Amino acid sequence: MKKKYGSLALILGIATLVFFLATLFSACEGKKKEAAESTRVVEMLSLEQLKPILGEAREDSSGAVDVSGDTNRLMVSYRYFNPNRKDYDDGLVKDLAPKIDALYKNFKNLNRTEFYVEVNDPQVPGKWKPYVSFAVHRKLVEKVEWSKLFTDDFFRNVIDLKRFD
Repeated sequence: MKKKYGSLALILGIATLVFFLATLFSACEGKKKEAAESTRVVEMLSLEQLKPILGEAREDSSGAVDVSGDTNRLMVSYRYFNPNRKDYDDGLVKDLAPKIDALYKNFKNLNRTEFYVEVNDPQVPGKWKPYVSFAVHRKLVEKVEWSKLFTDDFFRNVIDLKRFD
């Protein structure tokens, strides 16, 4: 009888030790993952670096006006020029969606990008007015097929959407 209890105690002891070691191992893996994420490379981005992708805004062309921030959180002031001065949503999506895709393909460490978009004023040539602001992040960009995105889908998928008018 003593032998049975001794064997049972030994088995329970080994099971407890295995459980403890497994818990300890998973906790260490979690700490390693946190450390790796916290050491992710954050680099500053400039307007000059982004012009080849986003374009340069002029009086008669769309593009970036200013950028600030880094690869963790980038803020882009963008002007969308529409010569017809109508259907701003459709034109903006056709212009900007492929540029967002290219931006994230070119900058592998880029996490979140916030866009502040102005459009040409239909009443006053040469004047720009706030139109929309929104944000995207890497997981969203990787999930969406930007080349086949319709206007409604674009505005449903972006985050922190705010319209001005």
